[in-house]
Amino acid sequence: MKYFFIFILSINAFAGESSRFYDELTSSVGMAMVNYTEDAKTIQGDNVAEAASGTVTSIAATLQYKYAKDFKKSFYFASTFPLISSPTGTYISFSTGIEYYFNDIGAKTGLFNSGTSIQFTPKFRYFAGGEIGGAYLVYTTETSKKSDALFEIGGFGGMAYSMSQDWAIKSTVGVLKGTGAVTSTMTIKFFIGVTFFL
Repeated sequence: MKYFFIFILSINAFAGESSRFYDELTSSVGMAMVNYTEDAKTIQGDNVAEAASGTVTSIAATLQYKYAKDFKKSFYFASTFPLISSPTGTYISFSTGIEYYFNDIGAKTGLFNSGTSIQFTPKFRYFAGGEIGGAYLVYTTETSKKSDALFEIGGFGGMAYSMSQDWAIKSTVGVLKGTGAVTSTMTIKFFIGVTFFL
């Protein structure tokens, strides 16, 4: 196994028509907690002194499409949306980002040569990365229901465990800082889901 592992790494120098990094599609469920604070300068009228703050918590899902360029990193597009309506509000986001792997091999890889193919799927993968994106927040104060559009940037970490050559279990934890026209936010996400190798 050791020599096979070294062989796979050496193929990286010849990445071209003879090798392939498999794309991934991940569907996850978990929780998104958004702590928001209104900017008092944006509040109009008699309620200037009543800038609200609070937390929007929702049971949510994510859908992520990821493509790998080499053994050590992958790029992705993702969306987060609520599964169950929450009385505290609604949070929806769209983002793009990059994952860096602590393993020597972070992506399922196929090697092809003269009609012969070899597939290698790492059993465990540990990763961290960063993302940017946009979000839409709806929140309820003591006096009214409000909304804001956000720009978000943050980081995350997690791990994945391959159950077979076709799918894996993946868990992530992320923290995002958001800035909107009316609010500033700090979002924490916890998700666990299933990854399919495409």
